[in-house]
Amino acid sequence: MDVIGAKRSIIMAVINDHRGQLEQMRPSNKELKRSLNVTGFHRGDDDPQAYSTAAVAAQATHREKTILKNIGELNELATQLKNNNGHIGEGSLIQMNSGGEVAWFFILPCLTGKEYEIPEIDGEITVISPHAEIAKQARSVCKGKQFEINGTTHWVIESF
Repeated sequence: MDVIGAKRSIIMAVINDHRGQLEQMRPSNKELKRSLNVTGFHRGDDDPQAYSTAAVAAQATHREKTILKNIGELNELATQLKNNNGHIGEGSLIQMNSGGEVAWFFILPCLTGKEYEIPEIDGEITVISPHAEIAKQARSVCKGKQFEINGTTHWVIESF
């Protein structure tokens, strides 16, 4: 599967942990309810349901970044996540079990247009998280970790 461009993708920072270190990062009920009030995900510039919060999220894009390799077809993954969980919203933490490991996906809106465009570098895709605590945990927990979804192995190759 090929990495797709920013205009067709949603952005997700993958936080992979099989020891339970990320339990402390789970949002409070109030935060979770607020995040789940945002519906839909970005399928392209012509999609009327595209997030209106892209500009807000884009303000933080220069701060926290995680590079993922082989993330694959993000729209397919987004559809699978939505089908499995019933809803995807900005700020949602989605949990998936794969091969006995737990993968946490932090979902952000697609950042397109003048605010920010996702750079693609040799088949890699830069994933943005404006949430410093999650990014901080990702740096210590995720680097070098692997997980598998639908037979495709994904791994975090660098955090900075």
